[in-house]
Amino acid sequence: MMINRSQISQNTPQITHTEMPWYVSSLMLLSGLISGFFLISIFSILLAGMLHSFGILISFAIAMTAISFWLFRYSDRITLHHIQIFISSLGFSIGMAGLVYWFLSINELLLTASQTAGILLLIQILLTLIMPNFIYRLISSLLGIGCLLFLLYQYHALEVSLGLLALFASICSLQSDELISYLPNKYQPYAKRLNHVLTYAITFALLTISAYFIVSEQTLYALYGFDDVNPFAQTLVKQGLLIVASLYASWLILRRYGISLLSHTGLLISTAVIIIGLLSLYVSGLLATCLVIVMAFANKQRVLLGLAIFALVSYIFWYYYQLDSSLLVKSGSMLIIGLALLLLRWYLLRRYVLHQYLPLHHTANTHLTTKKNKGKQQ
Repeated sequence: MMINRSQISQNTPQITHTEMPWYVSSLMLLSGLISGFFLISIFSILLAGMLHSFGILISFAIAMTAISFWLFRYSDRITLHHIQIFISSLGFSIGMAGLVYWFLSINELLLTASQTAGILLLIQILLTLIMPNFIYRLISSLLGIGCLLFLLYQYHALEVSLGLLALFASICSLQSDELISYLPNKYQPYAKRLNHVLTYAITFALLTISAYFIVSEQTLYALYGFDDVNPFAQTLVKQGLLIVASLYASWLILRRYGISLLSHTGLLISTAVIIIGLLSLYVSGLLATCLVIVMAFANKQRVLLGLAIFALVSYIFWYYYQLDSSLLVKSGSMLIIGLALLLLRWYLLRRYVLHQYLPLHHTANTHLTTKKNKGKQQ
């Protein structure tokens, strides 16, 4: 029996590459950063003495951004995957060099630190909205979040950063589908791609700023001259806002399954969130990482789940080996946390899991007993 090749090509499903694997994206990110550094070095050597002008720097920034945008759009039309990756990497490296020239051009205006951060924040928002590349958008959104955190620091409001990032992460991870559904149908795919980038960027920033507070929580305000600020009061404000954002995320997850926050299950989860938040006063980063783990597990995001678990283990190690208190006190606190978690696990198994199998077990035993009685009667 002869088989026509045209029939095979028609019946064979076409493989489309909608998203690169994370390891390819990581290599592309590394190569883009290195290539961008070399591009900046080459232009700095060739045009030494001319790069101190705002006009020339802004021209380089606009030109490189435009070239990067065109390469990204052109790579989407290419069917060969390896050529598509090469052109995307080239566009990403040129785009990274363009980001540096954006910063250098704004720096030439000799503005204040707050004004510079505000202008860079607006530029990063615009680039995140326009550039059609996941990695470029991720880097640009991370830079924008960094500018926002710097502005909060400049206005002595850094303690609201954890709660703000947790709230944004909850909305992007758990409420984005509901908000995107209000948009017209033609804009929904674009909004979903943009939300995917923001979810990763905000989650990574949340874990990073948690680590920042862990490292510098005791000396942050004294180091920068804020001697009139009570660090413990700032910690209470920071953890209080984080607890409120975590309760909001819990309400969003419970709403998926039709469970009220005031029900028995909702009150139990809310109590657990508050307890973990109070424990985070001594073990910083505990509630933030637990929140990311729960959201990543609810959305089946394995990359964020692995990143959050790694961050949680790192935070616990840091808490155990820092020198602010004795190892005996730390061991006792970790023992109490472990016992509390085991007790909570036992209660959940007894209250929910076992009750699901007891009716089945009772039905099976009833069926066997009925069969035995019928056999005895016969």
